[in-house]
Amino acid sequence: MTGLGCLTPNGSDVATTWESVVEGCSGAARITRFDPSDLPVQIACEVKDEPELANVPSKEARRMDRVLRFALLAAQEAVSHAGLDFDATDRERVMVAIGSGVGGVETLIANQRILETKGARRVSPFVVPYSIVNMPSGMVSIHFRLGGPNLSHSTACATSTHALGESAEAIARGVVDVALAGGAEAPMVPLTIAGFAAMRALSPNSESTRASRPFDVGRDGFVLGEGAAVLVLEAEDHALARGAQPLAVLSGYGASADGFHLSAPDRSGAGAIRCMRSALARAGFEPSRVDAVNAHATSTSIGDVVEARALREVFGRWTDHLPVSATKSATGHLLGAAGALEAILAISALHAQRLPPTINLETAGPGCELDHVAGKARPAQVAHILSNSFGFGGTNGSLIFSHPDA
Repeated sequence: MTGLGCLTPNGSDVATTWESVVEGCSGAARITRFDPSDLPVQIACEVKDEPELANVPSKEARRMDRVLRFALLAAQEAVSHAGLDFDATDRERVMVAIGSGVGGVETLIANQRILETKGARRVSPFVVPYSIVNMPSGMVSIHFRLGGPNLSHSTACATSTHALGESAEAIARGVVDVALAGGAEAPMVPLTIAGFAAMRALSPNSESTRASRPFDVGRDGFVLGEGAAVLVLEAEDHALARGAQPLAVLSGYGASADGFHLSAPDRSGAGAIRCMRSALARAGFEPSRVDAVNAHATSTSIGDVVEARALREVFGRWTDHLPVSATKSATGHLLGAAGALEAILAISALHAQRLPPTINLETAGPGCELDHVAGKARPAQVAHILSNSFGFGGTNGSLIFSHPDA
């Protein structure tokens, strides 16, 4: 990895997001994009400060669905951070893989309302291209005029973890030299809130900043988030040839399926166990090599227990000395963008040698007893961090990030 970029409920770039998360600040508040009074859940982690896009006409930017603007903003920061000059790069060997869970749902809902009230002639010609899930990746590819593979993973909450892992595999196979990989999500419409609430997946806690409580005995669901996160991955020889400074190495990648249920994880943790072991095998690591974990930990009653069980199975006697952070406690759950954001936080932790805290964790629930980084950040000597993402449909992804000097 040579570049990082993000737009989140906690900040408009990587630096402000990291500072907010490591200081234990919550991005949650009452929803402002619409009046949530009639909904069973009225809080979320919304993007609060959206900068202007560079080199995009303001009229065009305003017309875009927010998910597209989010993706472009994160990609612009990542490319700038990496110091990439595409005029000096073979654009046909640059891949874009930016996924999304729900795509441009705001555009879709708005135009359904127009269809019902004003008729088909008033529906926007942009409704399809702005709402389809692959368009965040497409817009980034178009913006930078890139000719390599243009892909969009959509694997629920594991989306951007898979995007990063599959991009690394493409680089390893020699298909491309560079990849812009990550995820984008802008799901703040009443239907999304109502749908997740109907599943009892969202926390009904009206005390917004304390609602997301991963692993805590009082956890009662996640807080919906939005934003985007994009990372620049490069082949080592390509990065060194242009004098780029490596930020981290993606040492291991694992993917698996539970093959169990639409939304609930296999309570045995078998899919998560296979996924983490696959990442360890790909890295060539024994479990004891991993210094910390950024858990998927959405603050749901079943999911957190299953992940804790899987960690104990994979890491055995090392588990009691393996620090675990759950950063969704601060950022909310960014769905398809969550894995890439947590990758950025893991890489930031490697450089800061500080592990971000799990906020609102006061008493670990039964089955959730781990070495939690609870309440405040923890200084630590970390060279390798495991980051987990598990999604609806039983889709799993695990990544291991290593400090470039490790």
